[in-house]
Amino acid sequence: MTPANHLSRKWLWSFVLLVLAVLFHLYFIVSAWRQPVMLYGDAYYYDHSATVLNALHLYSYWSWGPAAQVTPGYPLFLALIYRFASLFSQSHQVGMHMAQTVQHLLSVVTVILVYRLMRFRLPRWASFIGGLLWLLYPRSFTRTTNS
Repeated sequence: MTPANHLSRKWLWSFVLLVLAVLFHLYFIVSAWRQPVMLYGDAYYYDHSATVLNALHLYSYWSWGPAAQVTPGYPLFLALIYRFASLFSQSHQVGMHMAQTVQHLLSVVTVILVYRLMRFRLPRWASFIGGLLWLLYPRSFTRTTNS
């Protein structure tokens, strides 16, 4: 087996898994853009926090004043996506849909990352099945929200 053939065969499984993950998440991305994003629970407060951060440059979780009651990771992520989405549309729904889209694309990256990490200890077929199981985790079938 030539080194080039071995390399292409090595990455073939990754490429197949990448295509499957993109198609799988593309289905959810397209179906999510057809309906409004409904916020409930913590998603409502994260959205509020990101909106206040963009509008007033103030980090708040429950109110309109400073209140750092949660770690800022997810609200900062949302604020960044909302700020980027505002370049294209002033609709808040577009920003929320864009945040969902970015989350789905990050999920595609994690599927490939899990597969590549599993390759350190497992054969290709077992790593591929593990990547598929990670991709088809039952939570993926629920309606996506901003949380």
